[in-house]
Amino acid sequence: TVLLDDAPRRARVRVSGRDITVDLGSHHGLLLEGRREVEGRDEPCLLSYGTKQSDIRQRRAYSHRTLLSQARATMRRAAITSVDRGLALLPLHPLMGLTVAMAPLLLAGAHISTTHVESARHTLDRIVDQAISVIIGPPAHFASLVDQVEASGRPFTAPGLRLCLTGGEPVPAELQARFARSFGVELLEAHPR
Repeated sequence: TVLLDDAPRRARVRVSGRDITVDLGSHHGLLLEGRREVEGRDEPCLLSYGTKQSDIRQRRAYSHRTLLSQARATMRRAAITSVDRGLALLPLHPLMGLTVAMAPLLLAGAHISTTHVESARHTLDRIVDQAISVIIGPPAHFASLVDQVEASGRPFTAPGLRLCLTGGEPVPAELQARFARSFGVELLEAHPR
């Protein structure tokens, strides 16, 4: 079950070089329901681009079944449940955003908030105000959060925060140590496949 709390009233779509405004009516929330245990089809649904060490562009197609399998594996490993409240500090379209941030939380029936680039202070306030328990984001975002907390001179207090996942680029051990000192939570590296 997916509930989009603040569904927009209008959407602008570009079709054949023309902007069209679509009236979404008075939908103040959108409820999508389905079976959480569905395995998914083997047909491709996502084309992901990445680089290898040789810097040659690589392209890989992922099936519904593969994405759901990866999301469920993350959900189990991270012990994500319906009581969790997640904050995604990354776009949801890359593989990590989809299989580590969005899909595991939604499959568990948990709440997920997303954010565009915002100040570290605003993100820290959001973690407390929304009782965030899980944060997923790139190392640079976690580094800015640590910098903000260290500048304040006291550890960050968010009693419900239990899991912080990062990845997409190498995570310095020094950042992980600083994060653990400042937040009292380990910064773990996630590896979507």
